[in-house]
Parts: sequence; structure tokens; C-alpha cells
Amino acid sequence: LDVLRDALTNHFSRAEEAMTRNIDIGESDDNEGGLFKAPPRRLLVVMDDNFHLRSMRRDVHRACQADLATVDSSLTGSDLASMFPNGCGENARSIPPSSRVIGFSVAYLPTSLPLCLERNETRRGTDAYIPRDIIERMAETLEPPDPGNEDYGKKFEASSCILDSGGETSAEVLAADAVCRIQSCLDRALLEPVLPPAPRRPPVDPEALAIERAKTLQSRVHRLDKLLRALVGAIGKADKSMGRSANDARKKALSQIRDGTLLSVCEDGEIDNDEERIAVKGFKALLLNGCDDARIDILSMAIDEAFARIRDDGK
Repeated sequence: LDVLRDALTNHFSRAEEAMTRNIDIGESDDNEGGLFKAPPRRLLVVMDDNFHLRSMRRDVHRACQADLATVDSSLTGSDLASMFPNGCGENARSIPPSSRVIGFSVAYLPTSLPLCLERNETRRGTDAYIPRDIIERMAETLEPPDPGNEDYGKKFEASSCILDSGGETSAEVLAADAVCRIQSCLDRALLEPVLPPAPRRPPVDPEALAIERAKTLQSRVHRLDKLLRALVGAIGKADKSMGRSANDARKKALSQIRDGTLLSVCEDGEIDNDEERIAVKGFKALLLNGCDDARIDILSMAIDEAFARIRDDGK
């Protein structure tokens, strides 16, 4: 099994290299050495394999992305749609030479396991014969393309087509239908082309990040300190004897804000993400700790009313 796996890996690697090499040849002005005698800048690469795992097909898609990363200009689907509102088709020849467009598509021909085994038996005694257990394992692990799936990991196969056997439909009709559907699929693949890989973010400088975080924290602390000072003033008006205690509570609340220990949990158990409300709740808890019920009611009302006024003024 390991030998088979290594052989498959080597096979796919060589296939991807050949695909990239021929894309480059097709894009060049001199196509004499090309595997396919296609006009310059117009090439169809067919990778004839079952690619039964989605990861295998994704590797090919990534190879296309890597190829696009080597050129200066590539067109998006929106660019092509505006250039060819009725589809690319033969108009693909009109794509500017300075641009590179790669469409990616998967053609899937679903075939039942019994039929595959039956056809395989006709190859017994030849190099094309495949051991039965390999076919059965492949049928179990097969991951067909899902063109309508919006999942991020599967969207790269959006321009794929599934060619059904058609039951009793004649071979001639099936062939004609398949050609039309494949042509439409290829056209869609060009209108939704492969995009270059997203540029990698530059490495973050730890020192610069620490400085930026410190600035952000300082700005938050300054804004919340301004809020708490207004509440201290409201406490002084409601009860002058509590002015010093209110200022001490403000300092403790700011200290907890700086070290990140000031958290507040709502009645439903969820974390409260409103920084101002968290600061006010923490300030209130520190101030009212040890006060009698009558004073708690007076000071709580003064804090709540002052906080509501500040919120209203800030709207």
C-alpha cells in the first residue's frame, strides 16, 4: 500500500509540473515546443485521472494559483464578465496578451460500483486491470465535486459539471449533451477564473505590536477615567461624605481595567462586552461594598442617573 501511495504521489506531482509547464508554453509567444499545438495564449489542459479525493483536485487548483502569482497581470471574473457579457467561448482569443486567465473545472461522470467492476473484468489479463479491492476502497472514499456548495473549502469546484449516464438515452444524444454541458462549464470557469493566492501578511514586529497595544490601552483607560471622574462628581453631589471613597473606588477600578481583571457577567451568565458599563459596574461594586442599604439606594440611583445622562449626551 505504501508503494502504491508513493507512486500516486509521484504521478500527481509530475502531472502538476506538466500542467504548469504547458500553461507557460501556451502563454508564450512561441508555442512550437508545446505539448498541444494551440494558438498562443489559448490552451486547454486535460488531466485525465479520477482524482477521487477533493484534496487531490485542490492541489491542482493551488498549482494554478501559484502560476498566476508569477505574472504581473491577471483578470478577475468581473473584468471578464464586462468584456464578454454573453460568455467567453471563442472570444477567449480576445483576452489581452498582457493578462493571464486560468479557468478551473472538474468533469465528473458518476458510475455505479457494479458497472465499474463489470467493465474492469473485461480488462482482466491486461495492464489496465485494477484489483477489485482497490476499486471498492476507492468507491468508499470517493468525494464527488459539489458545484452548488458555498462551503469555503469546496467553492474552488464551483465551475464543475456532473455528466449523468441518462438511463435509456441514446449514446449520440448523451454525447451531444455532454459536449454542450462541458462547453458551458468551461465558459463559466473562465468567467469565474482562478484567483492568485492572497498576499501573505507581513510578519508582525513584536515590539511594534506591544507599543500599539499599550497606546490602545492608554486610550481606553483615559476614556473610562473621564467617565468615572464624572461619576465621582455625581457621588459628591448626592453625598459629600462619600467623595473620598468614590475617588478611591475610581482608582481601584482603573487599576483593574489596566490589568484586565475587571469583568462583568450579565444576569443571563453571558460576558458583558460594553466597556463603559463594565467600568461603571466595577466602580459601583467597589464603592458600595460595606455601605448600609439606605446609602446603597441613594448612591446607586446617583450613579445610574449620571451614567444615563452621559450616554445620552454622547449620542
